[in-house]
Amino acid sequence: MLGYMREQRRSILIYAFFSIIIVTFVLSFGPGSGASCVKAGQSAAKVNGEAISATEFETRLVRLRELYGDRKDSKEMREQIMNGLITERLFAQAAHEAGFRASDEEVIETIEKQPQFQTKKTKAFSYERYKQIVNWGERTSVAEFEERTRRRLIAEKLDGTVRSLLWASEGELWSEFEEKNRTANLEYVAFDPKDYEKQFKLTPEEAQKWKTTKRKEIDDAFAKRKADYREYFVRQIVIGYEAGNDAKKDEARKKADEVRALAKSGDFAEVAKKESHDTTKEKGGELGWVKLSTIAADQVRNEVLLMKDGDVSRVVDEPGRFFVVKREKHRDVELKQVEDDLIADLARAAASKEKAKADAATLIAKAAADPKKSLKVAAGEDDAEKTKDNKDGKKAGKEKDSEKEKESRVKETGDFGWNAHGRLVGIGTSKALMKAAFKSLSDEKAVHPTPEEADGKVYVVRLVKRETPNAARFAEELKKKGLRKERLDMKGWQTMMGWQEAVRSRAKVERNTSFLLPERVEAPEKREGTSGASAAGAGAKPRIQITPSPEPARRDDARR
Repeated sequence: MLGYMREQRRSILIYAFFSIIIVTFVLSFGPGSGASCVKAGQSAAKVNGEAISATEFETRLVRLRELYGDRKDSKEMREQIMNGLITERLFAQAAHEAGFRASDEEVIETIEKQPQFQTKKTKAFSYERYKQIVNWGERTSVAEFEERTRRRLIAEKLDGTVRSLLWASEGELWSEFEEKNRTANLEYVAFDPKDYEKQFKLTPEEAQKWKTTKRKEIDDAFAKRKADYREYFVRQIVIGYEAGNDAKKDEARKKADEVRALAKSGDFAEVAKKESHDTTKEKGGELGWVKLSTIAADQVRNEVLLMKDGDVSRVVDEPGRFFVVKREKHRDVELKQVEDDLIADLARAAASKEKAKADAATLIAKAAADPKKSLKVAAGEDDAEKTKDNKDGKKAGKEKDSEKEKESRVKETGDFGWNAHGRLVGIGTSKALMKAAFKSLSDEKAVHPTPEEADGKVYVVRLVKRETPNAARFAEELKKKGLRKERLDMKGWQTMMGWQEAVRSRAKVERNTSFLLPERVEAPEKREGTSGASAAGAGAKPRIQITPSPEPARRDDARR
């Protein structure tokens, strides 16, 4: 309503009304008050006594779901919204406490400059357009939108002031430039323990030794794999269609939706007998007791895993077929039922890994004898080495051509840069190998002295090259001013995050955990001049009556 008041600012009644509002807000939310004016009903959270309204939370939830296209409501999404609202409120409160203000005039000017509130022809601010967009597009009241704008302006002033005090020296910029622009390239050979598993068979004596000497390892492995051994009693309905025929597919989808509705409201087994196109229809779609690993269709497997007992799945589209499944019940197995198989798996995996490491160590010893040569030489794949002593090179070449080509085990990462997480192209995650690539390995000691594990495999690596940026390139980049801006932006973000954590650590935050439970949430109706909760529509049960906000300041309160 500030924009409307500005248009009518010559009116004495408006001035009087405006003064009353200012006095009321200062008394209610002024320095030291620390209290919110929440009336009967619930709030989503309270931050240092200031409430985050149910309407604000639910509106954010509805808009986020719209943004992602009918994304399912979830606890994770609600926690994301809750954390975001709390952080925003903490930021605004801390900025206010630090003395930053946004006057009514600043709020007015900010809103009036926004293109969406201007007419297309004249580009002039339209109050009616503004009100309509805020009420129906932003799903909030004008008063609440203006307070959000005020809080944002205050936060921006704080952020701008903090960033204006930061500086980055040339030494600091060079260190970051060097780290970002140096590159390395590695040769590597991967040894996959799974390739060795068929070589090992556990004897009864070895199995008994495992039971007596590695009890904790067995128990821990069972606890981790318990879900893998779980069995589910599942029924299914399959509606087939001709693959590649869109018309037939649409027809089958419509049929699948109808069948799902029947199966969900009635007897699933009877519906399966009548409607399913699968051979299980005679048994009411019964698959019996199955493990997830035995379900071939990925989407069906995921549905069974995520459903509760008694649930009927959504319609799942697999090539040529639509599935509807019901998870009737599940059962967990006891360790004694699977202990022998589990011990065999663990023993086989342990022996396979040791064999992979032993073979990797053998290759390292060969490669370290001449670190300047490719790993292909040590691995026996180098053609030049094979034919060096052969007087009849042409003959050797023909023999090679007649052999079945085998893909080389020796790969290269290609040039990559440093990253603190240790992610290497083609290899996976290994901080030890990342450190070796940029620090410990050299031309003289190009082969890493020990086998390293990464993402379940064992690796042998050799440094092919490492390059660092030169000072001339740094000087050129420095002149463009992009380096300093990028660094200052990062320092600003780090500073604000650190400051935010400090503010959060001393704040009193109360969460209403009922707001984290997924449910169907409709967009609340908004009406001009009312809070979101009180305007929820006839017959609605509002959660809260008013949304408190940081102190609105008069125009002369704008300090920066």
